[in-house]
Amino acid sequence: MSFLRKLFGKAGPGKGSETQSKSVPATDPTRLKCPFCGALELRADETDEYAYPVWKCTCGSVAASGWLADLDEVGDQLLKMLRIDERVSEAPVPTDNPAISLHHYDVDKVERELPKILSRHGYWFIAMDCTGEGVKERVFWAKPRESTA
Repeated sequence: MSFLRKLFGKAGPGKGSETQSKSVPATDPTRLKCPFCGALELRADETDEYAYPVWKCTCGSVAASGWLADLDEVGDQLLKMLRIDERVSEAPVPTDNPAISLHHYDVDKVERELPKILSRHGYWFIAMDCTGEGVKERVFWAKPRESTA
C-alpha cells in the first residue's frame, strides 16, 4: 500500500516522439489506461516497496504517479523501478536539526530532465495529468523503445 494511501486512505487530495503529455479524466485514480497500447483498467500495483502508486502493463510500460508537489520523488521512484542510477530530485540541504532537511522543489526541472534521462537509457516517456473529483495528479509512464507489444 502506498504511503499516501496509508496516510490518507486514497491516492491523493480532494508514440511519435520521445516525450508526450496527455490529459485524461480519471474518476478513479487507481485505474488507468495505458497510453502506449491502450490497455484498459490497469489497476495500481501497491506494494510496500514503493511510496507512490505503480502501474505495470503487459506491453512493457511502467508508471508511477503522485501529487504535483511530489513529482521529484515520483520521478526518482520511476528511475529506481527501471534500475536507472540517476535522480531528478534536488539533493537535501541539512539544517540545524538532524531530523529535518530541506529540499528545493523544481517540477519544471523534473519534467525537463526525466525524459532526457529515460531517452539516454532507451525508454519512451509520456506524462499524463489525471484529474477527477478532488484529485490532481500526474502519472509518469516509461516503456522500453525496443518493446513491440
